[in-house]
Amino acid sequence: MKRLWNYYNGQQDILNKFYADPSKPCNKVVVNYCSDITANYQGYLTGKKITYSSTEDITDIQEVLNYNDVASEDSELLKQALIYGVGYEICWIDEDKKQRFNVIDAKSVIPVYYNSLDEELAAVIRFYQIEDSNDYFIEVYEDEGISYYKSGIGFSSMELIEYKENYYNQIPITVFKLNEERKSIFEPIMGL
Repeated sequence: MKRLWNYYNGQQDILNKFYADPSKPCNKVVVNYCSDITANYQGYLTGKKITYSSTEDITDIQEVLNYNDVASEDSELLKQALIYGVGYEICWIDEDKKQRFNVIDAKSVIPVYYNSLDEELAAVIRFYQIEDSNDYFIEVYEDEGISYYKSGIGFSSMELIEYKENYYNQIPITVFKLNEERKSIFEPIMGL
């Protein structure tokens, strides 16, 4: 995932090319097709707002979508999926008791599946580091509850900080696969 992120940002393998003979020219050119392809697909698929209509009253659903700026969230979720082949969105209830959802960085998520054919999630692990800290925080989402851990740089030991009941009674993280292979939109052309 870091390699895909680097390619998207123009930090591509060609920049590491060198020759042992310093008199030999070592030209390096980065044409960032990875970023261009991602932006084009993202713009094409989310450039026009999706509209929702129903014969039933969907006012409550529309309020949740508007409150969360669904157009922006959908665009970011698609961008993550285009770059990594998969994107993740988390749901929660905010301090005003309103339904919220937000895209989380795919590089910080580990989905865990049951050993079955239907690819049902058993748990989702999210980890992140607080800026200017050596501590990592790990959240483990399961149907029944959410466990919060703290760890050092090597993840050699983890300390349980808190356990909360999961009021959704299901894992509140949605996995959005770009394709069955979970491949980035630009992986086929990375060799160019």
